[in-house]
Amino acid sequence: MKYNSSEIASFLRSRVNGVDIVVKGYGSLTNCKEGDVVFLKTKNKRNIERLNQYEGVLAITPIMKKGDEPITVPHIEVNNPRLSFIKVVRNYFSEPDISVTIHPSAVIEDGATIGNNVSI
Repeated sequence: MKYNSSEIASFLRSRVNGVDIVVKGYGSLTNCKEGDVVFLKTKNKRNIERLNQYEGVLAITPIMKKGDEPITVPHIEVNNPRLSFIKVVRNYFSEPDISVTIHPSAVIEDGATIGNNVSI
């Protein structure tokens, strides 16, 4: 699936700083590719320099203050980047873990009709 960074920002009740890009997956600050969303836990110079080396990634970052090292990639500023990243991954990039089964202890009425793709 593909999502606009502005859609993800809206989900996080924030806005995108920079251009609106297409996000197709997720990664980490040390292992990401174009179209990934990543998060920046701390605003130290080393992490920001590493982040700024990438092109086409969306970063979820702490709220920036005047004097912080500038971030050149599109980013969304939030209070808790790690938690926001988890919410984004769960909402946009996780498949639900649904197994289609009927538990041995389930009691089902004779003649009951059971739909497709259900668990009991």
